[in-house]
Amino acid sequence: MSTFQDVLIPSAAATAAASEAAAVNSLATGSTNSNSLINGVFGTQDFLTLLIAELTNQDPLNTADPTDFLNPLDSTDFITQLSQSSSLDQLITSIDGLTTATNNSVELSALALLGKDITFSGGDFTYSGTPIQLGYTLDGPASQVQLSIQNSNGQVVQTLNGVDLTPGNHTLIWNGQDQNGNAVPSGEYNVSVTANSAGATGITATPFLQSEVIGVDLSAGGNPIINTNAGDIDFSQLIGVMLSSSLEGGG
Repeated sequence: MSTFQDVLIPSAAATAAASEAAAVNSLATGSTNSNSLINGVFGTQDFLTLLIAELTNQDPLNTADPTDFLNPLDSTDFITQLSQSSSLDQLITSIDGLTTATNNSVELSALALLGKDITFSGGDFTYSGTPIQLGYTLDGPASQVQLSIQNSNGQVVQTLNGVDLTPGNHTLIWNGQDQNGNAVPSGEYNVSVTANSAGATGITATPFLQSEVIGVDLSAGGNPIINTNAGDIDFSQLIGVMLSSSLEGGG
């Protein structure tokens, strides 16, 4: 003859299992208000759905198995799962807050550049009728440095000789004239750098530009766009901020 406990335990366990299975199936098929499992994400609403099913159907004679989320909860397991869900929400909130703070910091840094001279990587620039400061970086001593300026058609319009041949960053100015002394039209140009080593080892020379910041565009999303007299650049191209211009001559 079955005792009251013999009958109650299987009945309660079967009810809990059936209800929890229904809850899981509800999440997987999207019949709840959350479709997060369909998208591969287990969210807070999904957690609460399963938790309510557990609390509603747990076996009062067997509340000491915390080994599985779908098994009946004991008090320790209940607190642990609540804590885990709360910690996850706090972590997500913290990450979102950090991302927002970082973006705000980048935007403020970009706005602080207004009116300052900056150096930025790359050789592409816009000529609009005013002199352009061209730069080059040497990783070793050079015996000769040449800067070649090309127009948008790839034609060389001017070749300049670098004055400073020591390692480091150096700038010179181009006044917008071609090799015959004629003014070039406004438009897009590019500068490339070649260098001969002064020693036995090879040398690397890379171009950069220096120009005044005249505007900042924050509307594009992502990194701010910095507007300079030499064209627009991405904030990630920024190398440094100059306190004053230092021209080394040029043509």
